[in-house]
Amino acid sequence: MDIEISIQEDYILVEPPNGINYWEILECIGRLMNMDGYREKNVIWEFHDGPVMILYDDLYKIRNIIKEHYIKNVKRNKTAILAETGLQLGMAGEFAKIAKDLPCDIRVFSDMRSAKDWIMG
Repeated sequence: MDIEISIQEDYILVEPPNGINYWEILECIGRLMNMDGYREKNVIWEFHDGPVMILYDDLYKIRNIIKEHYIKNVKRNKTAILAETGLQLGMAGEFAKIAKDLPCDIRVFSDMRSAKDWIMG
């Protein structure tokens, strides 16, 4: 798996590879939560054109894992999901609805400028 996670000045950028699956998303979440800077910086997940190979039920599992392992007393409170295709946008939108009870606000965007504006606003 070739996930790129980079710390930017104002946020952390996560770029999963095309064709990411449920287990790879969980691995990425684990790496992200253990990074220096995770407690302070908001996060943008940028899904490039390509399939996200997860089931609808996996969205609940992902939410539950994040909720169970979420780091207490963090300054970050926003996660933006940037999606390019209709299916990605739909799945991301469903996840944002499912994850409403997480300690951070999750919103879905179709362009990087809007995602950055929200994250830094």
